[in-house]
Amino acid sequence: MKTITGDILDITTGVICHQVNCQRVAGAGLALQIRRKYPEWYHVFMVTVPWLGKTKILRVTPELYVANLYAQNGYGTDKRYTNYAALGKCLMQLDAIFRDIPIDIYFPYGIGCGLAGGDWSIVEEIIKDALPNAIIVQLP
Repeated sequence: MKTITGDILDITTGVICHQVNCQRVAGAGLALQIRRKYPEWYHVFMVTVPWLGKTKILRVTPELYVANLYAQNGYGTDKRYTNYAALGKCLMQLDAIFRDIPIDIYFPYGIGCGLAGGDWSIVEEIIKDALPNAIIVQLP
């Protein structure tokens, strides 16, 4: 696993991963930014039946995918909403889908640890275990 500096929304090829909630609310954080940049993503997000531990992948350009990781049930800032077991399941699905395809898989630094309240040291280990070649994108 490696870390690069930049804005994950500037990635043009590969897979951008982000955590979403099972209530289909994309009103803040990276989900809102993706919603604004890729309006077709939001339509698919709203019609997808969510369940904890599911990964839904959408091609947003010919060379770029967005992976919705349904790893939180609920949202807010009052407690931890990131479900570590569900995140692990999502990443195993992601690995199964892309294992034999030469493609870069990107995660925002601190995925599931901002609004969703997760602990980065735990989330980072989950990512390392499931996708050791993942690329973490950290804002400057």
